[in-house]
Amino acid sequence: MATAARNPIDVPSRAVEGLLLFFLASAVAGAAYAFDFAGGLTVLSRSAPAPHRAGMVSGGYLVGYVAQGIGVPAPGAVVTAHGLMAGPVTGAAVLGGFFVLVAVVGLVVLTPLHRADREAAGPAPAPVREPARTDSA
Repeated sequence: MATAARNPIDVPSRAVEGLLLFFLASAVAGAAYAFDFAGGLTVLSRSAPAPHRAGMVSGGYLVGYVAQGIGVPAPGAVVTAHGLMAGPVTGAAVLGGFFVLVAVVGLVVLTPLHRADREAAGPAPAPVREPARTDSA
């Protein structure tokens, strides 16, 4: 009897609590996305030569929006064809594989460049040693 009396109040309060949590999570995720996108464009802007800066930033926007244009409908198509749980699982597997591939390619490309920079810089200078103190103070 107590459970039946509590349900008319409990269900809406849980719905509001869930809705508030949803909006809070959406705000945090949106802020994180904004910082991520702005950070990427900042890296492009700083690393591009001045005459090509606008083109590099525009290219960054283009790549970002094309990736979103492909990345958002694709899980929707998987969900439509295979059910609700297949979309996130497939998306996580594809993105995880993509990020591993990017990390491996980055290491393969950057390791020889880093090694060449170190060799071009020459040997590291020997550390300067201070003379030993002879007084026993």
